[in-house]
Amino acid sequence: MKGNTESGDRWGGVIWGLILVVLGGVLLADRFLNIPREFWWSGWWTFLVMGLGLVRLVTARDAKRLSEGVGCILFGVWMWISMTGWQGLHWGRSWPLILIAIGAQELTRGIAAQWLPDPGRKEVRRG
Repeated sequence: MKGNTESGDRWGGVIWGLILVVLGGVLLADRFLNIPREFWWSGWWTFLVMGLGLVRLVTARDAKRLSEGVGCILFGVWMWISMTGWQGLHWGRSWPLILIAIGAQELTRGIAAQWLPDPGRKEVRRG
């Protein structure tokens, strides 16, 4: 019998896949269509990514989803920083922030796993 967690993981993958396809399409459209740059590059849409991460964070019931929410929020922050040029950081200069975001996501999962279930990771018994 399949549990609710497996169904949630499946839909989570579909949603993330859809987000990535739409994001790629938007970036591709920006390259080939005559859309005013101010529309895309103002950074307003990065708040949608951060909002999705916040929803994931608030509705998390396990360590994996909690860390995915943190990762999504930080990814949105990185995109906003890169698009707006905050503190002189643009796409080419801000890539270390992605390493920090991935590290923060993994740290969140490791710490949250102390109190929340963590599907997909096997427990290691010592002794």
